[in-house]
Amino acid sequence: MIFFEGTHRRQLDGSPLASENCTPTSGANGLRASSGGRLDKSGGELRALIPKDKETDPKTPGWSLGDLKRAMDGLKVPYKNKPGTWADVEATLRSGLFVVLQGDSDQFPGGTCSANFKGDHCVGLHPGDLGDGTWLLADPLCPSRRREKREVLKAYAEKFAKGKKLTFGVFTTPVPQEDDMKITAIKGEDWTPGPKDAPARRPFRSLPERTNEAIVGHIEIGQIVRTIAEVEAGGEKWRLTEIGGQSVYLLRSDFDPLFQGGDPAVDKKLSDYIARTGG
Repeated sequence: MIFFEGTHRRQLDGSPLASENCTPTSGANGLRASSGGRLDKSGGELRALIPKDKETDPKTPGWSLGDLKRAMDGLKVPYKNKPGTWADVEATLRSGLFVVLQGDSDQFPGGTCSANFKGDHCVGLHPGDLGDGTWLLADPLCPSRRREKREVLKAYAEKFAKGKKLTFGVFTTPVPQEDDMKITAIKGEDWTPGPKDAPARRPFRSLPERTNEAIVGHIEIGQIVRTIAEVEAGGEKWRLTEIGGQSVYLLRSDFDPLFQGGDPAVDKKLSDYIARTGG
């Protein structure tokens, strides 16, 4: 089973208070995953939703999980903070939900991608149990996700809890699954909103599905968009491209090709790039 992940965000992004933004950035990664990419914000953008003097404890750096809950409530995103044991954390992940977990980063054997930092921290955990005793860790101090052992994550959370019950954040909308999506061809093609006799602005979506919730923008009449792959999902044919740094999907029946079957020149450029040939 494959779950949607989206672009991994780091807290050290140049935004105000970036060094303190592990909790809002982990929340941003959870927001993106649980919405299938429809809601895409940085940790700095989430932090800006609550003025510093309105935080749970303005005298301390960073956010509490209570602050994250207030931010999600403001965005009308289903989220809750849940007390429990480590077994509850793993049960939540196995149910397909994204978890935000505070802990003590000195429990990570390899550190947190910041050699000078060994203190209290907050990370995100993606669902998806491979059966190998690891979970997919989204550490906002690291440039990419990695698999981390369950015993390491358990020690990280339990040291922070100091013998009390853990409290962890949960995005209660299940992360969308992608195991029904099949890429049928890698192919460069140019498209414009169709049909030719009655063109209309057409949506592009964060997931290959017809739901309105997946719509993240529109291609206007006369605009040309270039796609790089054919995709089949949900019994429909789609085309894959990237807009604004995000992978998005066009419903094939909404668009007319500029060249029937694709422009050989466009396709050759893509093929040469993949093969590392050409100029």
